[in-house]
Amino acid sequence: MKQAEADADPALVIAEAIADALTANKPKARYLEGHGGKEIAAVAALPDRARDLALARELKLPKPEAVA
Repeated sequence: MKQAEADADPALVIAEAIADALTANKPKARYLEGHGGKEIAAVAALPDRARDLALARELKLPKPEAVA
């Protein structure tokens, strides 16, 4: 938990993104702010199998089994 707190972005970064979204004439569908925002969007665009493999690798889990 302490590591998550240490890695977290300052609340101001997220608050500024929220303020931008609320005051924009044409707000974006998604705002990729904060630690890892762009990386999360890139992983979400991967096919399921590749996403599962990336997640397993990041969490140091064994490779997911192929489902036949």
